Amino acid sequence: MFKRAGGQSKISPFNDGMRFILIVFRMITLFAPMKVFFPTSITFVMLGILYTAFDIVFVSGTVACSKYGRTARDDGHFDFSHRSRFGTNRGIAL
Repeated sequence: MFKRAGGQSKISPFNDGMRFILIVFRMITLFAPMKVFFPTSITFVMLGILYTAFDIVFVSGTVACSKYGRTARDDGHFDFSHRSRFGTNRGIAL
């Protein structure tokens, strides 16, 4: 067996480990970017679809209306006469 040489190790597990992971990530994105970015994009698209479905089903109304608490009148105009999310009564009808 080898005899251990004296002195302190210059290897930092966290810093050198992060540097190694960054080098591996750079190599993957350089030679096969679709293996990284395609699954990531599919994940975000699916999250967006799920968020939209949740918004439509559970918040009631269309996505644009329900997000800000607006309700559409029968003539297609939005009614802002309720209290807004900032606690003020705007009383505006468009």
